[in-house]
Amino acid sequence: MTIIHAFFAFFSGALFASFAQLVADRIPTGTSIGGRSRCPACGHPLGLLDVLPLFGFAVNRGRCRFCDAPIPRSHPVVELVGGLLFSAVFLAFGGTLEAAVACIAIVVLLCESLLDIGSKTVSDRVWIAGSIPLIVIRIIDGTILPHLLSAGLLFSILYLFALVGEKILKKEALGGGDVKLFVFIGFVLTWEAGLLALFFASFLGFLFGIIRNRKGFALPFVPFIFAGVLIAHFAGAEIIAWYLRLLGA
Repeated sequence: MTIIHAFFAFFSGALFASFAQLVADRIPTGTSIGGRSRCPACGHPLGLLDVLPLFGFAVNRGRCRFCDAPIPRSHPVVELVGGLLFSAVFLAFGGTLEAAVACIAIVVLLCESLLDIGSKTVSDRVWIAGSIPLIVIRIIDGTILPHLLSAGLLFSILYLFALVGEKILKKEALGGGDVKLFVFIGFVLTWEAGLLALFFASFLGFLFGIIRNRKGFALPFVPFIFAGVLIAHFAGAEIIAWYLRLLGA
């Protein structure tokens, strides 16, 4: 991949990550995601320079140039993560349809992660909107039937886990939004890779819960689902093959 391609991938990822942050900020307040960006402190419309990913934050030194209110430090971090992930996608998949699938998954799951962290919600509108181009891609690449099976199977398994967990724990074990999100994930991953993603999400969430160890802390699970999907999409086939070799299959 050339330097120009690498820069384009990084900038595209940072731009889409910035949009995901905007959506995550506006959905809980019922604000339309259309229209110009405004400073949340003074309400002044922001210019193109202000909203350029990473560059705008650096030029304005982390503050609104109209009212001098601080810009959340999480914004450039999210943009940096988006840029790096898009670069990794193009390194791994090149200019293929699977690269487009990975990019859509990153934007949707990043947005849902930010929503889960900020407001403990999962937006059906976000993952449904992301599912539409994924379905089109799966029709084009001829894998729509396996991924329809994957979406239905993953949803059914998660729904069963949620029901059994609620019976055992006498409280909600898995949020309904998390369960429905696996319909979207089914169009990203095969059902085998989807189960692998669930394993890694649960394992990472468990480790984080032990480290955090704070009573009454509600663990946002979507960021760990996001991490699990990334691992499964980038290296799932290799991990599954290694495990089967370990079993002598």
